[in-house]
Amino acid sequence: MDYSQTIAEMHRFVADKVVPGVTYGIIDGDQTMTDYFGDQELVPDRILLQPHEFYDLASLTKVVGTTNLILKLLADQRLKLDDSISTYLPQWRSPQTTIRHLLTHTSDIVGYIPHRNELPKAELVPALLNLTSGPDLGHVVHYQDYNFIFLGWIASQILGKPVQTLISEQVLPALDMPNATFHPDDVNQVVPTAILPGKGLLRGVVHDPKTRILKADCGAAGLFSPVEDLLH
Repeated sequence: MDYSQTIAEMHRFVADKVVPGVTYGIIDGDQTMTDYFGDQELVPDRILLQPHEFYDLASLTKVVGTTNLILKLLADQRLKLDDSISTYLPQWRSPQTTIRHLLTHTSDIVGYIPHRNELPKAELVPALLNLTSGPDLGHVVHYQDYNFIFLGWIASQILGKPVQTLISEQVLPALDMPNATFHPDDVNQVVPTAILPGKGLLRGVVHDPKTRILKADCGAAGLFSPVEDLLH
Protein backbone atom coordinates (compact mmCIF):
# COMPACT_ATOMS: atom_id res chain seq x y z
CA MET A 1 0.00 0.00 0.00
CA ASP A 2 1.50 3.29 -1.05
CA TYR A 3 -0.62 6.27 -0.05
CA SER A 4 2.32 8.50 0.78
CA GLN A 5 0.93 11.52 -1.08
CA THR A 6 -2.44 11.21 0.65
CA ILE A 7 -0.80 10.87 4.05
CA ALA A 8 1.53 13.79 3.34
CA GLU A 9 -1.49 15.92 2.46
CA MET A 10 -3.12 15.07 5.80
CA HIS A 11 0.06 16.09 7.58
CA ARG A 12 -0.07 19.40 5.69
CA PHE A 13 -3.62 19.94 6.98
CA VAL A 14 -2.24 19.76 10.51
CA ALA A 15 0.86 21.85 9.76
CA ASP A 16 -1.30 24.55 8.14
CA LYS A 17 -3.72 24.47 11.11
CA VAL A 18 -6.67 23.42 8.97
CA VAL A 19 -7.35 20.76 11.62
CA PRO A 20 -5.67 20.16 15.01
CA GLY A 21 -4.98 16.49 14.28
CA VAL A 22 -5.94 13.47 12.21
CA THR A 23 -6.86 9.87 12.85
CA TYR A 24 -7.16 7.96 9.59
CA GLY A 25 -7.77 4.50 8.23
CA ILE A 26 -7.15 3.33 4.66
CA ILE A 27 -8.53 0.04 3.34
CA ASP A 28 -7.08 -1.40 0.13
CA GLY A 29 -8.25 -4.90 -0.66
CA ASP A 30 -7.41 -7.08 2.34
CA GLN A 31 -4.92 -4.57 3.76
CA THR A 32 -5.66 -1.85 6.30
CA MET A 33 -3.42 1.05 7.32
CA THR A 34 -4.15 3.29 10.31
CA ASP A 35 -2.33 6.07 12.12
CA TYR A 36 -2.88 9.25 14.12
CA PHE A 37 -0.94 12.47 14.62
CA GLY A 38 -1.37 16.01 15.85
CA ASP A 39 -3.55 17.30 18.67
CA GLN A 40 -7.06 16.50 19.79
CA GLU A 41 -7.53 20.04 21.08
CA LEU A 42 -5.63 23.33 21.09
CA VAL A 43 -7.65 25.38 23.61
CA PRO A 44 -8.09 25.73 26.50
CA ASP A 45 -5.19 23.24 26.63
CA ARG A 46 -3.07 21.66 23.96
CA ILE A 47 -3.56 17.89 24.21
CA LEU A 48 -1.99 15.33 21.88
CA LEU A 49 -4.11 12.77 20.08
CA GLN A 50 -3.94 9.27 21.54
CA PRO A 51 -4.76 5.87 19.99
CA HIS A 52 -8.25 4.37 20.29
CA GLU A 53 -9.94 7.67 21.02
CA PHE A 54 -13.62 8.15 20.22
CA TYR A 55 -14.89 10.59 17.61
CA ASP A 56 -18.32 12.12 17.15
CA LEU A 57 -19.29 10.31 13.93
CA ALA A 58 -21.93 12.94 13.17
CA SER A 59 -23.82 12.05 9.97
CA LEU A 60 -22.08 8.68 9.63
CA THR A 61 -24.79 7.74 12.15
CA LYS A 62 -27.13 7.83 9.16
CA VAL A 63 -25.00 5.35 7.22
CA VAL A 64 -23.89 3.00 9.98
CA GLY A 65 -27.03 3.08 12.09
CA THR A 66 -30.31 4.30 10.64
CA THR A 67 -29.85 3.05 7.06
CA ASN A 68 -29.09 -0.47 8.27
CA LEU A 69 -32.04 -0.37 10.67
CA ILE A 70 -34.40 0.61 7.84
CA LEU A 71 -32.89 -2.04 5.54
CA LYS A 72 -33.58 -4.64 8.24
CA LEU A 73 -37.20 -3.50 8.47
CA LEU A 74 -37.45 -3.79 4.68
CA ALA A 75 -35.93 -7.29 4.75
CA ASP A 76 -38.33 -8.29 7.52
CA GLN A 77 -41.24 -6.88 5.46
CA ARG A 78 -42.20 -4.47 8.23
CA LEU A 79 -42.32 -1.62 5.71
CA LYS A 80 -41.87 -1.00 1.96
CA LEU A 81 -39.77 1.49 0.01
CA ASP A 82 -42.81 3.15 -1.53
CA ASP A 83 -44.82 3.42 1.71
CA SER A 84 -45.99 6.96 2.43
CA ILE A 85 -44.40 8.70 5.40
CA SER A 86 -47.94 9.56 6.50
CA THR A 87 -48.67 5.87 7.10
CA TYR A 88 -46.32 6.03 10.09
CA LEU A 89 -46.29 9.77 10.88
CA PRO A 90 -49.90 10.90 10.29
CA GLN A 91 -49.10 14.51 11.24
CA TRP A 92 -46.92 14.80 8.11
CA ARG A 93 -48.72 16.89 5.50
CA SER A 94 -47.19 15.55 2.26
CA PRO A 95 -48.44 11.96 1.93
CA GLN A 96 -46.78 11.66 -1.50
CA THR A 97 -43.38 11.51 0.26
CA THR A 98 -42.14 7.93 0.64
CA ILE A 99 -39.50 5.93 2.48
CA ARG A 100 -37.55 5.82 -0.79
CA HIS A 101 -37.49 9.64 -0.93
CA LEU A 102 -36.11 9.84 2.60
CA LEU A 103 -33.38 7.24 2.01
CA THR A 104 -32.24 8.89 -1.22
CA HIS A 105 -32.49 12.51 0.00
CA THR A 106 -34.99 13.31 -2.74
CA SER A 107 -37.81 14.40 -0.39
CA ASP A 108 -37.21 18.15 -1.02
CA ILE A 109 -38.39 19.09 2.47
CA VAL A 110 -39.08 22.82 2.59
CA GLY A 111 -40.16 25.32 5.21
CA TYR A 112 -38.62 27.44 7.92
CA ILE A 113 -38.57 26.81 11.66
CA PRO A 114 -37.71 29.98 13.61
CA HIS A 115 -35.07 29.43 16.32
CA ARG A 116 -35.03 25.73 15.41
CA ASN A 117 -31.88 24.91 17.35
CA GLU A 118 -33.14 26.53 20.55
CA LEU A 119 -36.58 24.90 20.70
CA PRO A 120 -37.37 22.29 23.35
CA LYS A 121 -38.12 18.79 22.08
CA ALA A 122 -41.87 19.16 22.67
CA GLU A 123 -41.89 22.07 20.19
CA LEU A 124 -39.26 20.85 17.72
CA VAL A 125 -41.02 17.56 16.92
CA PRO A 126 -44.33 19.10 15.74
CA ALA A 127 -42.44 21.89 13.98
CA LEU A 128 -40.52 19.33 11.93
CA LEU A 129 -43.70 17.41 11.10
CA ASN A 130 -45.32 20.67 9.98
CA LEU A 131 -42.80 21.02 7.13
CA THR A 132 -43.74 19.79 3.65
CA SER A 133 -42.15 18.39 0.50
CA GLY A 134 -41.54 20.90 -2.27
CA PRO A 135 -41.83 20.80 -6.09
CA ASP A 136 -38.54 18.92 -6.56
CA LEU A 137 -39.82 15.82 -4.72
CA GLY A 138 -38.30 12.75 -6.38
CA HIS A 139 -36.29 14.80 -8.89
CA VAL A 140 -33.41 16.49 -7.06
CA VAL A 141 -31.01 15.10 -4.46
CA HIS A 142 -30.89 17.58 -1.58
CA TYR A 143 -29.04 16.26 1.46
CA GLN A 144 -31.06 16.99 4.62
CA ASP A 145 -30.91 15.73 8.20
CA TYR A 146 -34.71 15.76 8.25
CA ASN A 147 -34.83 12.65 6.08
CA PHE A 148 -33.08 10.50 8.64
CA ILE A 149 -34.79 12.09 11.62
CA PHE A 150 -38.08 10.98 10.05
CA LEU A 151 -36.71 7.52 9.22
CA GLY A 152 -35.72 7.13 12.87
CA TRP A 153 -39.20 8.11 14.01
CA ILE A 154 -40.74 5.64 11.54
CA ALA A 155 -38.56 2.82 12.90
CA SER A 156 -39.66 3.80 16.40
CA GLN A 157 -43.32 3.72 15.39
CA ILE A 158 -42.90 0.19 14.07
CA LEU A 159 -40.68 -1.25 16.81
CA GLY A 160 -41.75 0.78 19.83
CA LYS A 161 -38.35 2.06 20.98
CA PRO A 162 -36.25 5.19 20.33
CA VAL A 163 -34.14 4.89 17.20
CA GLN A 164 -30.83 5.14 19.05
CA THR A 165 -31.88 2.28 21.33
CA LEU A 166 -32.82 0.22 18.26
CA ILE A 167 -29.46 0.91 16.62
CA SER A 168 -27.64 -0.04 19.82
CA GLU A 169 -29.59 -3.28 20.15
CA GLN A 170 -30.00 -4.43 16.56
CA VAL A 171 -27.33 -2.81 14.38
CA LEU A 172 -24.10 -2.29 16.30
CA PRO A 173 -23.87 -5.89 17.62
CA ALA A 174 -24.64 -7.28 14.14
CA LEU A 175 -21.84 -5.14 12.66
CA ASP A 176 -19.47 -6.24 15.45
CA MET A 177 -18.90 -2.67 16.65
CA PRO A 178 -18.64 -3.28 20.42
CA ASN A 179 -17.16 0.11 21.27
CA ALA A 180 -19.48 2.32 19.21
CA THR A 181 -22.02 4.04 21.43
CA PHE A 182 -24.39 6.96 21.81
CA HIS A 183 -23.22 7.45 25.40
CA PRO A 184 -19.42 7.40 25.85
CA ASP A 185 -18.48 6.17 29.33
CA ASP A 186 -15.34 8.29 29.62
CA VAL A 187 -15.58 11.72 27.99
CA ASN A 188 -11.82 12.11 28.39
CA GLN A 189 -11.43 9.47 25.67
CA VAL A 190 -13.55 11.50 23.24
CA VAL A 191 -11.98 14.00 20.84
CA PRO A 192 -13.75 17.37 21.31
CA THR A 193 -15.59 18.95 18.40
CA ALA A 194 -16.06 22.64 19.18
CA ILE A 195 -16.11 25.42 21.73
CA LEU A 196 -19.65 26.77 22.02
CA PRO A 197 -20.63 30.11 23.58
CA GLY A 198 -22.03 29.49 27.03
CA LYS A 199 -21.21 25.77 26.89
CA GLY A 200 -17.44 25.70 26.60
CA LEU A 201 -15.58 22.75 25.12
CA LEU A 202 -17.92 20.18 23.60
CA ARG A 203 -16.51 16.78 24.45
CA GLY A 204 -18.52 13.57 24.60
CA VAL A 205 -21.72 15.43 23.72
CA VAL A 206 -23.04 15.30 20.16
CA HIS A 207 -22.17 18.38 18.10
CA ASP A 208 -25.40 18.54 16.08
CA PRO A 209 -27.88 20.82 17.89
CA LYS A 210 -31.02 19.02 16.66
CA THR A 211 -29.66 15.75 18.03
CA ARG A 212 -28.87 17.39 21.36
CA ILE A 213 -32.54 18.39 21.53
CA LEU A 214 -34.09 15.14 20.26
CA LYS A 215 -31.61 12.90 22.15
CA ALA A 216 -32.44 9.18 21.67
CA ASP A 217 -35.12 10.03 19.09
CA CYS A 218 -32.63 11.24 16.46
CA GLY A 219 -31.33 8.93 13.74
CA ALA A 220 -29.37 11.63 11.92
CA ALA A 221 -26.38 11.91 14.30
CA GLY A 222 -25.24 10.99 17.79
CA LEU A 223 -22.98 7.97 17.39
CA PHE A 224 -19.43 7.94 18.81
CA SER A 225 -16.77 5.41 17.82
CA PRO A 226 -13.04 4.78 17.63
CA VAL A 227 -11.60 4.31 14.16
CA GLU A 228 -11.15 0.55 14.72
CA ASP A 229 -14.90 -0.11 14.95
CA LEU A 230 -15.63 2.11 11.99
CA LEU A 231 -12.98 0.41 9.82
CA HIS A 232 -14.38 -3.00 10.74
